[in-house]
Amino acid sequence: MRETGESLKDALDLKIFTNKRICIDEVLPQNVDFLVLDLSSALGLSIFTFRETASHYRKIASMQGKKVVVRSIYDGGYIESGIIDDVWSATNMCECRVDGMVWTYRSGTCKKSNWYEYDIIIRVLPLDSGVSTDVDGTILIFDRERKYAELRYKVLRSRTAYYTQ
Repeated sequence: MRETGESLKDALDLKIFTNKRICIDEVLPQNVDFLVLDLSSALGLSIFTFRETASHYRKIASMQGKKVVVRSIYDGGYIESGIIDDVWSATNMCECRVDGMVWTYRSGTCKKSNWYEYDIIIRVLPLDSGVSTDVDGTILIFDRERKYAELRYKVLRSRTAYYTQ
């Protein structure tokens, strides 16, 4: 593993996401806020969150020197965006029909049967060993036929470091 880690753009070929429907599957106890922000920044997509206020993401983005467009259900009605944060809350609590390129399932709400609705799955997993000071978890990126990448990540205050296997 590299000592400093890389940005998401450097660690991964982002072309794999072109014209694809993407599912982010957050496996507890992980929190995918970092990945939502990094994908928004790298792919130039706006975020619509049913989970947090827009200021939550804006605060994190400003600490990392990123510019993102974020809207929240708490600011008003649903507006179509590239990244939908918390599909379960959108469909079950707010009863919204949502559409976007990246769909985020929080807190283990994504079932394997949901995977068939998407072209690419990004599964964010805890470490098998439990806790580490070096990395926070593992990211698996795959579809029905192959695994595109397996990354380890460490969320730092000013950035997220990604490590290739």
